[in-house]
Amino acid sequence: MGNNPWIGLFSGLIGALVGAFSNAIIHYRRERKASRKELVGEIATFSDECMAAVTDIQGCLVAQSETLELWKARSEYQRKYASGLSLEIRVFQMFRSRLVRAAYHKILHRLDEFKKFVDVDKPMTLQQFSLAENWVRAQIADTVEIAARKAGIETTDPGGFYFAGFSKREERIRNLSFKDEAPPWQFDFRIEIDDLEASRKKVIEDAANATELGKMICSKHEIPAHIIFLGKKRDFYPRVEVCCDEFNKQIHAELAKLYPKLKQTGAVIRK
Repeated sequence: MGNNPWIGLFSGLIGALVGAFSNAIIHYRRERKASRKELVGEIATFSDECMAAVTDIQGCLVAQSETLELWKARSEYQRKYASGLSLEIRVFQMFRSRLVRAAYHKILHRLDEFKKFVDVDKPMTLQQFSLAENWVRAQIADTVEIAARKAGIETTDPGGFYFAGFSKREERIRNLSFKDEAPPWQFDFRIEIDDLEASRKKVIEDAANATELGKMICSKHEIPAHIIFLGKKRDFYPRVEVCCDEFNKQIHAELAKLYPKLKQTGAVIRK
């Protein structure tokens, strides 16, 4: 039986098949990795082109260009944005990570909000435009960084690893969510408390809606506040996002009237 030539032939055939299969898998993974890296660059390029298209719309409004020029700028933006919608399909195909998918979806959301904010009859001020532009660019930068890491592109300083602290659980949840935050030029009141009973949640919502919080706008920067209730049902607190310390004091003073026993926190200053 040891002299049977079929055994050697069969073993060689199995080895060849296993080797070919292994090589095919390795080749597929290399191609997929290369495609992901290429896609990261396309995300950055698409985002910048859309930003430029919105800037063109703003330029036409400020310069009071003829209607035809304004419509051309709007059409150019729509073409760029449409390519981003098709790009999202490829993002879902190439990246299994929900972090990447959600982050890119937020780029599309912010670009759309940016365009709607800019494209109105009366051109906005330079300060308003910068606020909106920075809001979109912050999400673009975050998305490119996340996607680059998932694609195997080195994004850290080769000089060493720098510890920046642990992320809070609620921040992780927001990063994984496809629902984006409200634009900085809109008042935002949200509740993200674990296991909060419906009746108590309604009390918080009714109290906030019954106040002048939504009408409060910073007199210096003309920007409203974002107020998010976070934490557990027995230990929740407000996360206040404002444009400056002075406006933060006004918001917290109003919150103290609504919820005297509420734990007071610092503010996140939006730049």
